[in-house]
Amino acid sequence: MLNTNNIVIHSFNLRCYTKQLDFFSSILSDTEIAKAKKLRFARDKNNYIISHALMRQTLADHLSCQPQDLNFHCGKYGKPFLPESHDLYFNLTHSKDYALLAVAKGYEVGIDIEYIAEKDNLIDLVERFFSPREYHEYQQLAANDQLIAFYRGWTCKEAFIKALGQGLSCSLDTFDVVLTPHKQATIAAINGSKSKAAKWQLYALDSITDYAAAVAWRGDFRKIVYN
Repeated sequence: MLNTNNIVIHSFNLRCYTKQLDFFSSILSDTEIAKAKKLRFARDKNNYIISHALMRQTLADHLSCQPQDLNFHCGKYGKPFLPESHDLYFNLTHSKDYALLAVAKGYEVGIDIEYIAEKDNLIDLVERFFSPREYHEYQQLAANDQLIAFYRGWTCKEAFIKALGQGLSCSLDTFDVVLTPHKQATIAAINGSKSKAAKWQLYALDSITDYAAAVAWRGDFRKIVYN
């Protein structure tokens, strides 16, 4: 049950819902359908429809209403919210076959998931997008840890900027997260300040094979509940 002391993580295997596309389309808004139609590939369109419909159904269950009755608005940087539900906060993410929805009560939350795919230019991506401290940490890791470290760092950083609600206006190199696998996910510094970072929490979600994921929020540590 959702309360102020926990964050509920809803996990969806999108491949399990492909036969419900027509129904899911029927509960989405005209705006959501228009966004889905703009996507180039059928798989991306279907994943958008399924994940957003599941988000509607899940939030409607939390609010005891009908999914098609939810009226989403967007903040300055595009993060959706429900103006009539001031204490319910949520964030949706999806990658390849999975979607995650984080739901919190009373505080902003951000979540990100990424399918772990081999990349040839990881060191270049870390140098380009991550902070100098993270780049140094990455270089010290054993070669067989670097792929996981990259995706762990990326999801932690994306979850944080999504919790901030500032989108791409927040540069990924302005704050530091811990990349090393098997260490606690942490924001080490924000613009060089450890005191600012101490106000935030990160939690790495490692329950889905071949995926990295993380959730971020501002405030005290909360219990993570999987649904």
